[in-house]
Amino acid sequence: MQVLTPDPPIAAEVFTRHHHQLHAVLIDGQPWFSASDIGHLMGLHLNPALLRKGR
Repeated sequence: MQVLTPDPPIAAEVFTRHHHQLHAVLIDGQPWFSASDIGHLMGLHLNPALLRKGR
């Protein structure tokens, strides 16, 4: 199985908003945030099945 590596590599960033850590990757200078972190920030519990639904 071949492993694809983006060029340049995508680096994870951690942002803080209202004392919550939000994990994101920067793609073309735009942050793409973790859905579970955004749900936590909004006070929602997003279960793994719901998070996979967007695939």
